Order: sequence, then structure tokens, then C-alpha cells
Amino acid sequence: MRLIELSIRAFGGLRDRRLRFSPGLNLLYGANEQGKSTVMACIQALLYGFGGRAHNIRDNGRRRYMPWDGDRMEASLTFSHDGVRYRLERVFAERRTGDTLVLMDDATGREIPLPSGTEPGEALLGVSGAEFAQTVFVGQLAVQIRD
Repeated sequence: MRLIELSIRAFGGLRDRRLRFSPGLNLLYGANEQGKSTVMACIQALLYGFGGRAHNIRDNGRRRYMPWDGDRMEASLTFSHDGVRYRLERVFAERRTGDTLVLMDDATGREIPLPSGTEPGEALLGVSGAEFAQTVFVGQLAVQIRD
């Protein structure tokens, strides 16, 4: 999978941001509280949605990343995988049942249906959300550093 572009309309404290990725390794860097971890969480949420129903905001991604101004949470990701260029658009509601998700072939604009109950990351990459979180994606404070 190669990321091409992430467009964030509103996600957490980020609004109207566009990141274009170059082929190869891309590095996001900056001072604390500039949105680096939020960008990573957005990519994960686009591919796998938000799981769980925790009540505290730290463990409930949907509540944690709901835009601060009350606007709707929305983003899109353009990426290529196995020779196909995809565009994934997602609007997050207060509950999972209200979310809208569109996966399309970016070249033709044709919508690609997903099997019922399947997230795009599972269907396209063959990796579950848990596997993604434990291998490919390293979340904020997810790694312990020892002396």
C-alpha cells in the first residue's frame, strides 16, 4: 500500500489540512501538539473505523477526535494497492451506525462495495484492525522506552 494524499476536513483539532505523500518513506515531524498523532489516528480511523464503546475520552476515539467546534468529523485518503488507485471517504457521526463510507476506484470514480461488516483495511489489505494497530501502526505512547 502506498499513501498518496490525506485530506482532513475536520478531525480532532485539525481542520482543512491536506498532506501529499511522496513515494518511499515519509516523515511527519514538528513540535508537540501540532497534530502528528492526530494525522496517524485519522489514517487508522479511515481504514478501520472506531471500535469500542469506552465512556472516557482517552479510550474512545470517536469522542476523542470529534472536532472541537462541533463540526462533523470527515476525511479522505487516496492510496494505491496492488496496482489500483483508491479513494476512501468517510464521515463519522456520533455513533457508528450514522457513519458514511465510500470506497472508489480513483481512476474511474466507480464505487467499490465492501462486504457487510467489513472495514476497508480488512478487505483490501487482508489485515485486521488489531493486527494493523500492533504491527504497521505505532500509536502515541504505544512504545515503552527502557534505560
